[in-house]
Amino acid sequence: MNINIIENHRFDKTNISQYYNIFMEYKLKGYLEADCFDDTIWTLCDRFRNTRSLKFELELFRELNIALKCFALLQISSEFTIHHTQHVVTSIKEAIYISKGFSLGALPELEEYINQFGYSKRNSIALYTVRFLHFFSHSNAAEYIEKCTPLYQYIQRNRKLPKYESILVFDDVISDFENTCNQHERAKYYPILLWWKITTIIPLRPSEFLLLKKNCITKNQDNSYWITVPREKRKYESYSDIDVEDTLQINQETYRLLKTYQDMLPNDYTSNYLMSYETYYKYLDLKRDTYKKDRSVLLLSQFQWLLDNFYKKVMGGKYKYLEVEQVSPGDTRHFAFCNMMLQGFNMLSIAKMGGHRRLRTQQNYWGHIEYFAESMVYVLSENNRLDRLNKSMSDGIFTVKGKLDKHRIYELSDFETLRPVEYGYCTDSNFPNNCTGDCRFCDFYHFNPEENLTDGIRWLTDCSDLLDRRISNQIKLLEHINQNMKFNLDTNYYSTIDQEELSSTANELNRLMEQKAMVDSLIPKRFEVNPDGTEQK
Repeated sequence: MNINIIENHRFDKTNISQYYNIFMEYKLKGYLEADCFDDTIWTLCDRFRNTRSLKFELELFRELNIALKCFALLQISSEFTIHHTQHVVTSIKEAIYISKGFSLGALPELEEYINQFGYSKRNSIALYTVRFLHFFSHSNAAEYIEKCTPLYQYIQRNRKLPKYESILVFDDVISDFENTCNQHERAKYYPILLWWKITTIIPLRPSEFLLLKKNCITKNQDNSYWITVPREKRKYESYSDIDVEDTLQINQETYRLLKTYQDMLPNDYTSNYLMSYETYYKYLDLKRDTYKKDRSVLLLSQFQWLLDNFYKKVMGGKYKYLEVEQVSPGDTRHFAFCNMMLQGFNMLSIAKMGGHRRLRTQQNYWGHIEYFAESMVYVLSENNRLDRLNKSMSDGIFTVKGKLDKHRIYELSDFETLRPVEYGYCTDSNFPNNCTGDCRFCDFYHFNPEENLTDGIRWLTDCSDLLDRRISNQIKLLEHINQNMKFNLDTNYYSTIDQEELSSTANELNRLMEQKAMVDSLIPKRFEVNPDGTEQK
C-alpha cells in the first residue's frame, strides 16, 4: 500500500503497520534490500542498478529513528530517486545529531551549524528538517520550524547562477565548435551540443534529457516536429496536481540536431535510449571492464565528466578560455524557464512544459528574472554595437554572433547622409519615414557630440537609468499578473483576458529592453559618468 505524501500527513506511531507494508512492497520489488524494517542499514537499488545506502544509527533517539525510517519510506513510495532519498535522510540525521534530538536548548547550535555552510547544504538541512518536523509532531517542532524556515527561504531567493559573460562565451564556443569540429570531436561531444541546444529552450531536467528515447522525435504529415520526453507522474501531490506535458512541439532545427545524432549511432546499437554508456565508454582514458551498472543509459555523473572534459579540452585547450565559470547541467533549465517568463508564457503553460506538479514551484525562478532581463539587454546592446541593427528577441537569450573585438567604429565619412540632430547625426536617407521620435532608440542615429561630450553621455545615461527603472517595474507587473491569474487545474483552463494582459505586459517589457539596449550601445565603453556629473576615464 502506498501512502501519498501530502501536506497534512503526520506520523502515526499507533498504525506502524502501514509503514511495514510499504517496506515489504518495495523489498519484494527489489528496490529495497534489508532483512527487516528494524535493520540499521537499508540498500536502495534503482532500475539502472545504481545503489545507495540508508543508515539509521540513531538508537539514542529511538522514536526519531523509527519516524525517520517511515519518512524515508514515504520518499521511496513517492518515486524520488535513490540519491535524493539518501540525501534527505542524511540531512535530517545531521539535524537530529546537532540538535540532540531537537532539544530546545540546542536550537542555537543547529542554527549556527546550518549557517556555516554554503547554499546547497544549508538549503538541504534547513528544508528537510522543516519537512520532517511537519511529518513528526515533536514537542519542540514549532520553535525549530520557525528558526529553520527563513534559512532555506532566504537561500532560495538568492541561488547563484554563472556569470552571464561565461554563459555567452560558452554559447559562442558551442556555435563555432558545431561548425568546425572534426568527426571524432563531433561524435564525442555531441551530447553536449544536444544538451545546450535543447534544454536552453525546453526546460528539461538533466535526468529527463539523459533518458530521452532513441526514437524520441517524430515528423508529422503537416511538417510539424515533436519530441517525447520521459516524465513520470509523481504520486505525492493531491488536488493541486497538474498534468504535465510529455510530448512537445519543436522547431525544425532541434529536430535536425536530434536526427543527426540518431543517424550517427552504429548499426549494432541496442540501447532504447538516445545516449548510452556504450558510446560514452569509447572516450574514457581509463576503461573499466568490471562496470556493473546499466550500460544502456548515460548517467548524470558520466555526462558531468563529459561536460568537464569539454571545458578542459575544448574551452580551455582549443579556444583558450581558461578562467570562465562553468555551467552546470541543471542551469539550462533555469535559462529556459526565465526565457519563457519574459516572453509572456503563463504559469500553467510553463508548469506543463517544465514538468512541474505545482504552480508555486516556479516562485524560485522569479528571483532570476531581473538578472536575465539585464543579461538580455546586454546581449542586444553588444549586438547593436556590432552592426547597429536591432535584433529580434524571439530566439531567446543566446544571440550574440561574432566577437566584440571586431567591432568597427564608424566615422562620419562612412555615411552618405548626415542630418544634424541632438548630440549627433541622423544617417537615414529616407528621413522622416523611419523616424522613431527619439534618436536614442533609432538604428540610424550616430552619436557624435563634437562639443559637450559629458552632456551627451549624461543624456544617454539618464535615459538608460529611466528605462532601467521602467523595466524593473514592468517585471514586477508581469509577476503580479502571473501570480493572480485565474486557473482551473482540472480542465487546464486559464483566463484569456489575463493571458492577453500578460502578453501585452511582456511585449512592453521587451520593447523597453530593446530601447535600453539601443541606448546602452551608444554609450562609449571607455567613458563613465560620476554621480556628480564629471567625466571619468
